[in-house]
Amino acid sequence: MKLTEILQRAMQMHGAGNLAQAERLYNDVLAVDRRQFDALQMLGIVQCQRRSFGDAIALFNRALEVRPRSVDALVNLGRAQSEAGRLTEAEASYRRALAINPNFVLALSNFSIVLRKAARPQEALAHCDKALALEPGDVAAINNRANALFDLKRHEEALDAYDRAITAAPKLAQAWLGRANVCHLLRKYGDARSAIDKALALNPGSPEAWLGLGNILLAQQNHDGALSATTRRLRSIRGLQTPGAAARWS
Repeated sequence: MKLTEILQRAMQMHGAGNLAQAERLYNDVLAVDRRQFDALQMLGIVQCQRRSFGDAIALFNRALEVRPRSVDALVNLGRAQSEAGRLTEAEASYRRALAINPNFVLALSNFSIVLRKAARPQEALAHCDKALALEPGDVAAINNRANALFDLKRHEEALDAYDRAITAAPKLAQAWLGRANVCHLLRKYGDARSAIDKALALNPGSPEAWLGLGNILLAQQNHDGALSATTRRLRSIRGLQTPGAAARWS
């Protein structure tokens, strides 16, 4: 079988969620050609889905040795570095990507996440605004903008932005979580509870959503319910730390 056919089969397995088979086939390609760019990139994404971010970073760096100006590889590298808590390196990767293509919406939107983690919400907002000026319907940028507004304590604006994200993508769990957190701060506890329930229905393994539910229940003086939510949060954190646990990666 030709390398291109093996690579195509690997991508099919990957798209079907069969990470083990995809990984084996990507490695088969790299055993023949260790500089095969697509195999390096896609194997890096597999490692990200497994939350093996150190391995992913090494693979994306190898891909960039082959194509140093690949903005896709730089964005994937930046995201893996961000997930690993290596924010300074992540910022450098996103800046490299944006130096090559200043109008790359995904880079602008993802970079805003790093800036939020670095406690620079005003810069995060500016990057989201630029992304949305280029692509007004980009759901990730809309939600990231809402998060930046939340950090800036512009809560009513954040609520409007979360609602916009939910309208565009009703199954976006992070937007429902953000809406719940804003409603909690605005003391709209009924709306907060409805939103957090939706977030948990969409992503029952989210530690952040269980934390949000605990905070809402505590505000309503439901101490037993808050304790139960905290217990579920701890269980979900342990689940994320289990080797091989999958995470969404696009």
